[in-house]
This record gives sequence, structure tokens and C-alpha cells, in this order.
Amino acid sequence: MNSNVMRPILIDGNSLASRAIMATVKADLEVGTMRGGIHSTMTMLKRILSLRCMRYCGPIFAFFDCGVPDFRLQLVPEYKQTRKELRKKLLTEDQREKAFGQLKPIRKMFRALGIVTKRYGRREADDAVAAAAAVLVDRKTTPVIVTSDTDLLQCVYWGAEVYRIGGIAVDCQDTFQGAYNTPLEHWLLCRVLAGKIRDGIPGAPGVGVVHSRRIVEQYGERVNFNAAGSAQVRSLCACIRKRVRKNPDKQAESVLSASERLCNEADAIDLSTSFGSTTAISDALATRLPVDRQRFRELARKYKVLQSLAYDPQFFKPFIDARFMGAREPVKRR
Repeated sequence: MNSNVMRPILIDGNSLASRAIMATVKADLEVGTMRGGIHSTMTMLKRILSLRCMRYCGPIFAFFDCGVPDFRLQLVPEYKQTRKELRKKLLTEDQREKAFGQLKPIRKMFRALGIVTKRYGRREADDAVAAAAAVLVDRKTTPVIVTSDTDLLQCVYWGAEVYRIGGIAVDCQDTFQGAYNTPLEHWLLCRVLAGKIRDGIPGAPGVGVVHSRRIVEQYGERVNFNAAGSAQVRSLCACIRKRVRKNPDKQAESVLSASERLCNEADAIDLSTSFGSTTAISDALATRLPVDRQRFRELARKYKVLQSLAYDPQFFKPFIDARFMGAREPVKRR
């Protein structure tokens, strides 16, 4: 790895923080204070930045949810309702409000660590992360996305790299098929057919992950995998329709029976254009923040978290290193 090549880090802030909040909420409820999510998010991020695969990466940008795009709710009215219902069973409305109220101090502490933190109206975090990745790839720069959301693996096809939270390596174009047993260009279409129940994306009835791979491989020879999600579904269905007349295929016919709904779901999870105009994203990527140790310590005292780590120089080192990388000029690639 050439240490002179800038590799910006794009954090799916809601993915990282929500994971930490839900992992610690039970313990927080027992002691009566909501601080575990803040502590866990910061220590988890520090640990991620210290991994070997994240060396020479920076600067850091974090994006958070600020609603759901209207077009996505129109295409899939039940979008993420399953996830919301599950949280209702686990937590009361008051408990949810207090637990996810930790997102605000998390964003403040991110900024004190030199992380550019952004939210955009009626956009989810993954919409902004994908848009930022597309802008950077267009500039011949390879961003590293930090997330637990498999939808953002679409960005690997464009040229980004993805670190899945909890892993030890990044997914890139060279390693993708070995890691997921799916050709990179097939990923979006396979995700649509297999569905994602907890996000309200049911997929094709009776298909699932294994059959989705087989169907795309068997019938997708004429699909333009650079096209929009719905266009990919229509092309696949056209191929299936011609061939199942002579050779019936139960799972493939299931795709045909749900083709219109699958088109909507494909456009709902296709992140290639979901953000819209990227002017605001470009402005964010031009922003740099210093690592403000004093401000971080003030926030640590205020929220009563990380007070010992706030005075440990080793805690700040990965964030300072990432900030330093952001000060370098990227090397021009031939």
C-alpha cells in the first residue's frame, strides 16, 4: 500500500452508532443512564481505525440519517416497518427516544475528533455515503466505507472498498466474489431477488439467497448490470419469459409473478442515484476539521463517558493519523 495515496474513510454513522446503542441498551436500562452507546461507538471506531487494513486511510467523513427519501417510501410503503416493529417490542417509546438520543452527543464527539459529520434532509446515511463514494471514485480516489449494511456493497462495483463492522479486512473488487460467492456485477440484482425482510423488501417468493444467485447467473446473460435496478429486473424477466416456456423453472417463474414489485424494490435499494445532486456532498468532502482534544474532554465530562481515555494520547492517535493523511496531496495514478 502506497502511504502517499489518500484513501478517505466514509462512515455510515447510523449503522455504527445504532449497532453500539442496541448492544448496550439493556445494560443502560439496568443502571438508569444512557451512555453505553456513546462509549461503545467511540471505542469501536478507534479499534476499527487501528486495524491493519485501515492504515494510511483518511480523512474521515461520517453521514447520519435524516429521514427517508420520498421516492423510496412511494416505491416500498412498508420500508423498514419490520425493523421499527421489532424495536417497539424491545423498547418502549420513551426508552427508544432516550437510547437514540445518544446520536446527538456522538455526532458532537465525532466533530471534536476531526470527523466531518453531515446529515441531509430526507436522506438516509447510506444514500449520502454512496454519493460520496461515487464522487471520490470519479476523482480517481479509492474511499473506504465503514458500515454493517450490505446494501453499500454496491459501491465496490464502482471502485470503492468496504469494511464490514466486525471484520478484519476490506472488501474490494479483487476479493468480493471469494467473500460473497457472487459475481460483483450481480450483487444488486441478487439482493433484489433474495429480499431483505427486516427492511420491508420481501424479494421474489420462495427464491432466497442461493436461488437468486442461480437465477441471475442462468438467465442474466443479456442484463446490463450498469443500468438502474428496475431496468436490470426487466431485462432478467424478459430472458426468463422466453426460456421457461420450454424448460419450466419454479423459482424463475416466481420472479416473473412478482416482476412489477421487484422493479420498485430494485429502484428503492439502488444507491447509484438515490441521493440526487451531489453538490452538497462535494462541499462536505472539501471540508477538514482539526482534532480538538480539549473539546473532546469537555464533552467527555459533560456526558460522563470516556473520561479516562480522553487524556490518553493513544486514544487520539488513529484520528490524528487519519487527519494527517487528509493533509497530503493524492498521488496521480497512471
